[in-house]
Amino acid sequence: MKVNVLAVSIALLLTVCAMRPQDTPSRWHSVRGVVINEMGRPAALATVYLKDVRGHRLRMKQTDRSGRFSFGLVNIDGDHEIYAEQASLISKRLLIPSSEPKHDVVVRLMLKK
Repeated sequence: MKVNVLAVSIALLLTVCAMRPQDTPSRWHSVRGVVINEMGRPAALATVYLKDVRGHRLRMKQTDRSGRFSFGLVNIDGDHEIYAEQASLISKRLLIPSSEPKHDVVVRLMLKK
């Protein structure tokens, strides 16, 4: 009997804690987007790089046939930069400041010579 009361009490406590609004915003956000060429067409099989501001490569993905990519959840605790390459083409490096993300990060990268 005492074990059942204790189990129910712990379950209620965990439920109340889970329902409390979070005091700090999540630093984990989805980072995704599309890579296009200069003519505005999707760039299939372009390589997209996500780096921290010190230049350490954190993640690398290839775009699909529609030029889309997704890194899934990324910890945006510090500033990051993102860019794409394909053969001799490269996009501008976009800064993702740690103070910016309130929601998921969606970018559009254009490849140029």
